[in-house]
Amino acid sequence: MKENFRKRILHDSPVGYACVEVIFDGSKNLEDFKCVGSNPVFLRVFGEKFLTEPSQLDWWDKLEKIIASRHDMTFLHCDTSTNEYYKIQTKMSGHSLIHIWATNVTEEKSQLEVLQKLDKEYRNVIDGSNLGTWELNIQTGEETINERWAEMLGYTKAELEPVDINTWIGNMHPVRGASPAPCRK
Repeated sequence: MKENFRKRILHDSPVGYACVEVIFDGSKNLEDFKCVGSNPVFLRVFGEKFLTEPSQLDWWDKLEKIIASRHDMTFLHCDTSTNEYYKIQTKMSGHSLIHIWATNVTEEKSQLEVLQKLDKEYRNVIDGSNLGTWELNIQTGEETINERWAEMLGYTKAELEPVDINTWIGNMHPVRGASPAPCRK
């Protein structure tokens, strides 16, 4: 019953999975590669060539490195036919089995690219406007300033570091900032 449950979970998973057996010759060099099992998602992504001609995969060289080094590996793969991105994770099991997971990360990669573009635009506006910035991450308490903020106060950024709430309070205008109220949830 447990085995049927595992097979059903593997079959219905949105993550591609394959298990391959590596066959070595007498000198412990890679001789062959055999797919022991895979789920439909993995086969949809990598096709039948994974079963019949694994050396034709564009990431075969990475698989050879995993086999040679006996270390697990994670890398990004782009399926050029669909323009989808997959995070490939491998795990060696024993001397001859490699487990391979393929997770579609296309949406996450697209979101990251949008965030990186927005961050670049934000930085260009700040730099182009010659603005001084002071940032506080309320969740972590981390504070950052840019060089211009320090210059506006007559310092260099290095002279003010490490930056914390006391840096800000100590440089407040004496009339406007006599007693700042602490933040509370």
